[in-house]
Amino acid sequence: QEAEKQAAKADTGTDEAAKVYAELRAVETEAAASIFAAGGQRVSATQARLAAKVYSAMIEQVAEAEGISPAEAAKAYGVAEFQQVETSGRGEFDPASRVIRMGQSSDATTALHELTHWFTDVSFRLDQKGSAYGKQQFDRLLTRWNLTREQWDGMDLAARRPFLEDISYNAEEYFASGQAPSAELKGLFDKLRSFIVNVYRNVRAMLVAGYRDETGQELKPISPELRDFFDRMLASEQAIEIERATREGAARLSDEAAKAITTLDERYRHLGGSRFLLLHRPRVWNPREGVWMAHERKR
Repeated sequence: QEAEKQAAKADTGTDEAAKVYAELRAVETEAAASIFAAGGQRVSATQARLAAKVYSAMIEQVAEAEGISPAEAAKAYGVAEFQQVETSGRGEFDPASRVIRMGQSSDATTALHELTHWFTDVSFRLDQKGSAYGKQQFDRLLTRWNLTREQWDGMDLAARRPFLEDISYNAEEYFASGQAPSAELKGLFDKLRSFIVNVYRNVRAMLVAGYRDETGQELKPISPELRDFFDRMLASEQAIEIERATREGAARLSDEAAKAITTLDERYRHLGGSRFLLLHRPRVWNPREGVWMAHERKR
């Protein structure tokens, strides 16, 4: 434990940051064990850990929004338990007990789907408390659905269900996109994409069909508002802004470099064939060294 504490401090730089890191690791470890147990043979230990990392990122955002520790956020708002149930469906989230139930047709994507339901419920609860973060998240959803708060408040659960499923079905595509909201989550998103594509093959087609079967409606594509909701579900505004600026800057640099390669090829075309190649390795943020560096530069 002492060695892990020292390693955490080395990675994060301060005792306070190390404490936050350790609490998030504890949340992640407990969730991974619970997801793995609830998933039975349908969820591997690796897949359970990936879903738990998503949950840990969600808890981190709730903790920061509330100004409390990750441990306190998990206790006050977190998933109480993942349960295995003998039902034919995939799964369900019970807001009253904060329990996620995984049925006989569940798999690793079920945990991600139901975790999104849980986080959406937390966002609503934070909004009701007057949280600025909760209000921003709820407003993004209302804009997505073209609804007012009064219209939402006037709906019963049955009327709200297509809207709630709209979030969770699209969240699965979001996780499968491989486009992380922050540099820190890129590795996680690469792994999520791999196993989700393996489950669904054609991700969008399967999700559209599933949503239609469940709600009788067509699943709308992810809108900018919904993407913003998902991004803030997992990362801070600052981390998102840095990643978006990095992505846009890298795209511009790649375009300019590609144009330069084309110019060189044209200049030396008389020598025959294409003699120049563009080899580009994207930059990632290294928090330990405090610099941007090419991915796997040290290897």
